[in-house]
Amino acid sequence: MVWFARDIFTRYRHYGQPLYRDFVLAAIDHLLVGRRPVVTSLPTDGRFNLLDQPGEKRYVAHLLYAPKSLRGANVSQGVNKSVEVIEDLVPLRDVTVKVCVPKKVKRARLVPGGEPLPFTQADGCVAFTVPEFTAHAMIELAY
Repeated sequence: MVWFARDIFTRYRHYGQPLYRDFVLAAIDHLLVGRRPVVTSLPTDGRFNLLDQPGEKRYVAHLLYAPKSLRGANVSQGVNKSVEVIEDLVPLRDVTVKVCVPKKVKRARLVPGGEPLPFTQADGCVAFTVPEFTAHAMIELAY
């Protein structure tokens, strides 16, 4: 069990202190005994999603990254009316992913292009590197 003395999520939202994010990540690692189901080298704003498609016998991993800019910062009557805008898309290179899945993966490839991705699988986790993408990459992990 983990307890924080303050409302850490609200404080992170209001103040943006990276230390709060680090505290939460350390707490998650503690609760999961250091075995996170997903570890990536995506930047902080990056997102990872994994979809299981048993009918097609595959997982589909989505990597998303677009840096946001805060515009129109305005607090009126206690309501934040700022907007996060994506203005520039930045290519990412050599993004590593390690994701734990219950099934043995037979093939990894970028989709829709079909380029094969080298991967390793050990202790129930698949590891691979996406050479380059801008905004979105989709990877099929066939089982």
